Amino acid sequence: EQLPVLVWSVYVTSDGTMLPERTIKLPALTERSLDTFDVWPDSWYEAIFPEDREDVSAKVEELSTGKSTEAELSYRVLAEDGTTMYLEDTMRSRPWRDGWRMAGVIRDVTDIKKAEMETEKLEERFEQAQKLESLGVLAGGIAHDFNNLLVGVLGHARLAADDLPDESPVQKSIQSIDRAARRAADLCRQMLAYAGKVPVSIGALDLRESVEEIGELLRASISASSVIDY
Repeated sequence: EQLPVLVWSVYVTSDGTMLPERTIKLPALTERSLDTFDVWPDSWYEAIFPEDREDVSAKVEELSTGKSTEAELSYRVLAEDGTTMYLEDTMRSRPWRDGWRMAGVIRDVTDIKKAEMETEKLEERFEQAQKLESLGVLAGGIAHDFNNLLVGVLGHARLAADDLPDESPVQKSIQSIDRAARRAADLCRQMLAYAGKVPVSIGALDLRESVEEIGELLRASISASSVIDY
């Protein structure tokens, strides 16, 4: 009775009736009184999470009918205060009298499970940090190479504009090329700043102008049927 586990056993009669014989420390494990387990095993099933109940009942059915002689189960139960408990149950079944005797040991592994889940969360955060770091490196590399290409685009646009008369209708198209290339260059600088490749300048700016510039950049990444309202 001093063990930090639940030692239990039931006698399964020939007609399948389960008669509990030993349920030491059951209230201590679930904070539920023994009165709540008056109908065995249905009362116990009611405490088990619905997602785990089918697996537990199937294994108990196999043990109580002699289809198997042992089983290892992990399942969750709802304690009286509403908290979730994680239990591991080692079950054995042997012929006894005109039926079967089932016995087992239930261990409360809630603290272990919570520690494992916390470890998994930390690992997920670490993996996410690694992904972000890799994304930063990738963004920096792409932005650097793309920026070099934009230098050529801007340079040739400027040369083309200088070679044409000011009244040429092509000047308007060249100006559009120049604006688009400069916006792309701004986007490259943002990507490089995200990757930590360039220092981030801090200073006053016109929010209206910045929002409109961001809107123009967003237009390239949203569907044609979408509309941006300011």
